[in-house]
Amino acid sequence: MPLLQPPQRVAPRRKANRPSRTDSSKVTLPGWHRYCSAPILGLAFVIERIIYLNMASTNTDKLLGSVEDALKNGGVNAAKEVCRNTRGPVAGIFYLGLDRANEGLDMAEKSIVAYGGVEVGRLERGLSWISLFIALAPMLGFLGTVVGMILRSTASLRPTTSAQPSWQAVSRSHCSPPCSV
Repeated sequence: MPLLQPPQRVAPRRKANRPSRTDSSKVTLPGWHRYCSAPILGLAFVIERIIYLNMASTNTDKLLGSVEDALKNGGVNAAKEVCRNTRGPVAGIFYLGLDRANEGLDMAEKSIVAYGGVEVGRLERGLSWISLFIALAPMLGFLGTVVGMILRSTASLRPTTSAQPSWQAVSRSHCSPPCSV
């Protein structure tokens, strides 16, 4: 066996994510998740807010009638029990007002106003994220359309083009309408 062997020629390796023209089974759509992730996250926040607000809703007329009946029949403790067993921010505010009723009208009113502000903050939590995604989604959608069109036009100028820029243009332009909604 000779000590010095001639160098062997190795075939150049293609990148895994760049399909050839002849191999259409390996065409992938890279990057679609980058453009559609903002609407998906925004939709997740919207669904969470819908569930939370539906859980927080109560029939206030029915609750008010139940609290008035409990005050007439069993007093403040029975009305507090009705509020404790009812879910939602209105029942919590009623409970706090009934709990502070023995401290005077002024103290009860201040407590109700303060706790109402806390409940409003809980209900509005996450709405700023929803407005961010509402503002961000169309921009990402149109950015995808522009990037796809630029890549497609630059691919047509090159003498040897592959299928990749064409697929990028198609994937980005087809992804932009859902993103802009």
